[in-house]
Amino acid sequence: MKKWGSKIILLVIILFIIFIVYQVATPNLIRVNVQEFSAEGTEDVNSEVIISEDKKLNELENLINNIEWEENSNNNLNDTKFVKATFFYEHDKNKPELLVEYNIFFDERDNSILVHDKDSKKYGIVDKTNAIKFKKIISISKN
Repeated sequence: MKKWGSKIILLVIILFIIFIVYQVATPNLIRVNVQEFSAEGTEDVNSEVIISEDKKLNELENLINNIEWEENSNNNLNDTKFVKATFFYEHDKNKPELLVEYNIFFDERDNSILVHDKDSKKYGIVDKTNAIKFKKIISISKN
């Protein structure tokens, strides 16, 4: 019986350690800054939106995580207005936040959104249904 007791205690300790490591290793999205830009790249200074509500942050993170990313895209985005969304992740309270920037282009023809991950240089398309959710969360009034 003592063998089983020590094995169970060891198992509980291992599971606890795994839980702690997972909690430390997973960055936490704490806010998103959104800014509108013209096709020329000039910022609309009155357009900055800061999102910090947990529900909206979770929805945005789910939308971004469900995008299928592509390495190269043949999209001509030079003459399109866009939104820059900066995601702020907290990895450790004692370290600076991790920033991930996305340029978001709205396709007026079919209401889809093209998202460009500036760090990985990948593109992804958000379908019409999720694009409506995305626009609503970031409070951008594009049609």
